[in-house]
Amino acid sequence: MKDPKQTLSVRQPQQKTPSEAFLDALSKWVTVFNHVYRQPMTEATIWAYLQTLKDLSVEQLERGCLEAMKQTKFTPTPAEIREYSHLKHEQAPLNATVEEPPLSMEELRALVIEAKGKIQ
Repeated sequence: MKDPKQTLSVRQPQQKTPSEAFLDALSKWVTVFNHVYRQPMTEATIWAYLQTLKDLSVEQLERGCLEAMKQTKFTPTPAEIREYSHLKHEQAPLNATVEEPPLSMEELRALVIEAKGKIQ
């Protein structure tokens, strides 16, 4: 009889890599939240948003962020964004115009890497 330890393999769940469109949308919303709620978004906060929302589609992220801004008084948590991402609405996603441009892809990635290093 074979040893069960030798026949079992543990598979690591595949991590979804966010698309460029998703990262662009997240960067825009991080900038919007920073300005609207007047709360600086730290590297750790950005990393948390990315890790907890990266399985959403761009449309779900847009819907969740927009609806959360309509319904919450404070910076929406990832859980609130997820909750609102499943609501149906008729309004087009927000095309934010802010004084400062959103973070570039390189800046967003650098912040995530830096935050990840601080957390580990």
